[in-house]
Amino acid sequence: DLTAGCVGLVFLRLAIGGVAFGFAVGWLLARLLQISHDPLVEVTLVLVAVYGTFMIAEEWAKMSGVLAVVVLGLYFAAYAKTKLSKHAHEMHHHVVSQAAYVSTQAIFL
Repeated sequence: DLTAGCVGLVFLRLAIGGVAFGFAVGWLLARLLQISHDPLVEVTLVLVAVYGTFMIAEEWAKMSGVLAVVVLGLYFAAYAKTKLSKHAHEMHHHVVSQAAYVSTQAIFL
């Protein structure tokens, strides 16, 4: 049975749950980056946080993985990015640039 209340609850779980989950992961990521002093670990934490946030939100928690990752990205850009060491910041830039290049090439093959 599809009722307005049922649809409303699903919408709230998807929208608000995804936003809250992304914010929580962003907060946790910022705390983990503060205690890490290894650039490789820092970049790995960021990549695992992004992919893990989407997968956990979508598959396990049945929330919006897209909204969760968007909020995580906004939180990371505003707060957590400043927690990266200088070397990790440069390494992160190179990893993301390489991933973007490979993705673009895969699309147009």
